[in-house]
Amino acid sequence: MILAYVLRLGEALHRELKSDGITVTALCPGMSDTGFATAAQQKITPALKRLMMQPVPVVRAGIRAPHAGRISIVPGLENK
Repeated sequence: MILAYVLRLGEALHRELKSDGITVTALCPGMSDTGFATAAQQKITPALKRLMMQPVPVVRAGIRAPHAGRISIVPGLENK
């Protein structure tokens, strides 16, 4: 529920600030292999590991999206 709020807030800010030349983009990364799950001692199955995106493509998508004027971005086919 909190994630939906953050997404809607980002969309609202995008629309509200667009006329001022400010772009707000909500980045919805999905599962990313950042090492957090391991540090949190979560069990990572081989299937889940294959679904996790590497951080670099997520960051690249997050950097490109505002420059393209995107309201939101979900990197990776599996996450979409």
